[in-house]
Amino acid sequence: MKTNYIYFTLTLLVISLMSNSCKKLENYDGNNQSFEVTTFDYSEVMTMTMPNNLLNMAGFANCWLLEDPFLGIPFTIDYDVFIQSSNDNPYTLLMHNVKPKSIDLELVNVENCDFQMLESITLYVCDTTVTDFNQFLLQDPVNPYDSCNAVKLGELVIPANATNKISLQTNSDAILDQFVYAGDYQIYTTMTFVKSFTESEAIIKSDILYEVSLINEE
Repeated sequence: MKTNYIYFTLTLLVISLMSNSCKKLENYDGNNQSFEVTTFDYSEVMTMTMPNNLLNMAGFANCWLLEDPFLGIPFTIDYDVFIQSSNDNPYTLLMHNVKPKSIDLELVNVENCDFQMLESITLYVCDTTVTDFNQFLLQDPVNPYDSCNAVKLGELVIPANATNKISLQTNSDAILDQFVYAGDYQIYTTMTFVKSFTESEAIIKSDILYEVSLINEE
């Protein structure tokens, strides 16, 4: 009888332990907590160099309004440039929902002139196969994950009080995941000049700040 009693007691103990160990996961408070989305910022600093082969105006008309010397009619000159860029972050696949947060530009070398020599400026990110703006298949803001090869980052119509530093209006609909995942991409910049400058080249430093979400909310 004593042996049977011990066996019965051990059986109850094992059943009790098994019952506790098989408790449903959803019954634990820790498994019912929703994760907050973790975001962080990272920046991309680039230098854009524009050779002055159209705006020199005989080397003396620095920051002069572009106009026909005979008719006095103002005109503009468009300039664009592709800049190769890349993302070598080893944790790229752990982030998503990459968006432009701010775009700051600085004109660093043209003396006695500023961004008022421009009428407007626009930045895009595009894949490495694109060689011309006419090839752009722009991202659909309603369906940002549909196939595309370019997306607008930001733009600005230059205000009358602009200095050598400006901040562009960022495109809040832009999602840059596909370009970041690809590793290599291009930054395409298009500008419209309304004034001349006499430096051999114009150098613009750009600082693009991106907001990123970590894939940890699930």
